[in-house]
Amino acid sequence: MFQCLPHTIALDKVQVRLFALCHERRNLAEYEGYMDVDEPLLKELLTSTEALHIQVQGAMGD
Repeated sequence: MFQCLPHTIALDKVQVRLFALCHERRNLAEYEGYMDVDEPLLKELLTSTEALHIQVQGAMGD
């Protein structure tokens, strides 16, 4: 699903990889109980999520 973002909202491929990595780590925490908090990665995820939110709002005309 993340691989569709560059085609639908022109999201940077680096951000796509970031979202996919964080999704994979979330799955490890959820299904295997592996929980490793990476503060720099979390900060980057929050920044990228905010940028994505702004892009989506702009695409929707809000």
